[in-house]
Amino acid sequence: MKKIYFILGVCSAVLLSTGVAAQNTFNVAAMNVDGLPTSILGINLNPDGHGSEGSLAISQKLATMGYDIIGVSENFNYNSELMQYMGEYSCGTYRGGITTGNFQANISFDTDGLNLLWKTNGFHAYNERIIGWNQKNGKFQDGADELIDKGFRFYQVTINDSVTIDLYIVHMDAECTDADLAARWSQWSQLASMILSSNNGNPIIVMGDTNSRYTRDRIIENFFDPLEADGRFSVTDAWIEHERDGVFPAFGDNALMVGELGFQKGEVVDKVIYINNISSIYTLSANYYRQDTTFVSEDNVPLADHWPVVVEFTYEKRSYEPGTYNTNAARINWVGENPTAGGRYYIYHPQNNIFLGTDDNQLEAVTEPLFTWVMTPVSWSGNDCTMKMFSGAYYFNLAKSGAFGSSATPTLSVTEQTIELCPTWNDYQNRNAYKIFRKADPTRYLNHGGEGFSAAKSASGWNDWLFISVEQFRDSMRTYAQWERTICSNEAMTESPFVGLNAEGTYTGTIVNHLGYDSVVTLTLHVLPAYEFHESHTIAVGDSVLFRGTKFHATTAGTFHLEDPYHSEHDCDSIYYATITVEEKITTDIQNFSTGTQRSEIILHKGHLYIRRENVLFDLTGRCVGALND
Repeated sequence: MKKIYFILGVCSAVLLSTGVAAQNTFNVAAMNVDGLPTSILGINLNPDGHGSEGSLAISQKLATMGYDIIGVSENFNYNSELMQYMGEYSCGTYRGGITTGNFQANISFDTDGLNLLWKTNGFHAYNERIIGWNQKNGKFQDGADELIDKGFRFYQVTINDSVTIDLYIVHMDAECTDADLAARWSQWSQLASMILSSNNGNPIIVMGDTNSRYTRDRIIENFFDPLEADGRFSVTDAWIEHERDGVFPAFGDNALMVGELGFQKGEVVDKVIYINNISSIYTLSANYYRQDTTFVSEDNVPLADHWPVVVEFTYEKRSYEPGTYNTNAARINWVGENPTAGGRYYIYHPQNNIFLGTDDNQLEAVTEPLFTWVMTPVSWSGNDCTMKMFSGAYYFNLAKSGAFGSSATPTLSVTEQTIELCPTWNDYQNRNAYKIFRKADPTRYLNHGGEGFSAAKSASGWNDWLFISVEQFRDSMRTYAQWERTICSNEAMTESPFVGLNAEGTYTGTIVNHLGYDSVVTLTLHVLPAYEFHESHTIAVGDSVLFRGTKFHATTAGTFHLEDPYHSEHDCDSIYYATITVEEKITTDIQNFSTGTQRSEIILHKGHLYIRRENVLFDLTGRCVGALND
């Protein structure tokens, strides 16, 4: 904290964009809104905080800034004030403040202080997950991080019905003791592990109050390095990129304080890190980084103890024309990729509709697992260059020389050979045209003739084998579906990925299609009304009451529950309920207890009314309950 964690329970409706002009830029803002109360249960939490008035001023300022996506932390006790002016935004789950009502037996508060706000026009967020840190430090010291359910949040955000990004909002352990540093080490590792386990191919943004500095926390070693080593991810800190020309501060050096270097060059704990995914058809680039130091009141007083960190992004879609797939088609038509060092590719033969496997047998497309080949770095020699395709167990060997020379037959081997694929001096000869080129070999493959296959001809020659990138392949296998479902209001969706949804609206999700690849599904959900009617009656033993045309006759005291199910006009299961309380019949004629010289009277004994006759007590129904001196 100071500083002090599932499908969306939103504080306003989740909407899809309508009528938004196409664009390919958006910005994000990470802001600690300083929403801690000054004290709770005698604990001094935030004596310098601005309280509810500060959160109201932050809301008013945020509304004028027009940030597209806002990740907030320390949003505890003043959420209603923070949302006061945010009418054009939707938000995720608000988990409450640091209050006695949110207090738990383990001396902590059931809240994380995190949330996501996004413009309802052009943006759509879903698949919210709230995750606590595996390791924290300090209950009443070292930042009091164990006093709340501290952690991070995951969302998927679709922008302009185009790119979908995975978004992580974090709030990490505070302070600098050895235990705090160890906690943050664990938290960076936990975050990296979750990203490594993802396989949806989306670009990723991580933002929030990390309480970390490169000079004191091993962020590179524990976060950047594992992700980069995976091969799918390219990780960039927008501050490092724009304010330090890509050079990271050295671990162990003096802190780069804003008091000396200014708010753009100095390092702050609020960070925006973006991660491009080799499997995505979109690439993110950061246009600028800034700390918004205009976030002040009319009296020029900072509205919070952190400036918002703002980054604008451009997203660009790959320019290739992806291959098309039809299960009834005779073949798949593809345009290959330019090979780049370190790239991962499938090796595809368009004419025979096969991908090269890891032995002498080619694997049929889709019906069997495909094998990814890795392009090793390119080395140049004069006008030619060499590249190697390695599967991890086999080399794909192919030799070519000259402008139109024929290559050797492609072979698989555990022995490395030179693959010469680059162009010579001819302008029209480019690397794309000579991915893997050779004249058709009718003894090994069908002769394509003049019209053997399409989408693979260039530089006056035929590409028998093409490099098909992983992202191109995924995009080609992706399908799109429109679902329309109707449920009753007392039901919820049971189909993945929309399990649990019960509010009418339009939603977007991803499923694995019959080919084993992501399919984007747009769900239009209609909700029909189901009804519940409740009634209650209190009667005495021996009396009767009529419920839904049936007489209920009371023979004993007690509480009875009746129900009568029926289908509404929309064929939704509905129900009538009745709660009938049956009491003993009370004797009110005291004279019934007077016989001869015996006298009866009503008395209060041990908090209850009784009838006393001589020294004997009776309850108000006339039942003897014992002697008065019992």
